[in-house]
Amino acid sequence: MENSYSIVYRLLVEDYQVNDTGKVLARSLHPIQSDLDIRHVLAGVNRSPRNAILCCRDAQGTLHVVDGHHGWASSCLLNKEVQINIIDCEDVDLLISDLNSSQECEGSKQIKPELDINNPSNDLQVLFKQYGQGLEGMEQELLKQVGNLPKPLANGGKGIPKSGMPQCDYLR
Repeated sequence: MENSYSIVYRLLVEDYQVNDTGKVLARSLHPIQSDLDIRHVLAGVNRSPRNAILCCRDAQGTLHVVDGHHGWASSCLLNKEVQINIIDCEDVDLLISDLNSSQECEGSKQIKPELDINNPSNDLQVLFKQYGQGLEGMEQELLKQVGNLPKPLANGGKGIPKSGMPQCDYLR
């Protein structure tokens, strides 16, 4: 049986270290990842993220969500603050390239397009009805906030799909 290995492990233990921590408004962060699974985002609306959100701070001081983007998105919908751990990187695109250049790293599993909150083909009202159990009465406000989520700046503003994010399973 293979041990699980995560991007967080690679960032924090192998190549990068946490340089700062803090609590910030979730909306002040930009995701690296471009897709969001609605099931995970809506599941997080009724609870705070369990772990600090891992961010990288680029040379301009912009904070990018590296890991924890579903909890980040849930907190954005509610206009909440989140606890963050910060690593420094000169350029977020170079960070992603570095992680993906590891021969041991593979892409993560793809988020199904029909579950992606950012997929313009999806009817969010239908998805909210299907996956938003316990959120009745909040639906319209949450739907408004989905369109206001901060956008990725990485990869020329397109972000990286989950399938393009590294998931290293063989190094530990």
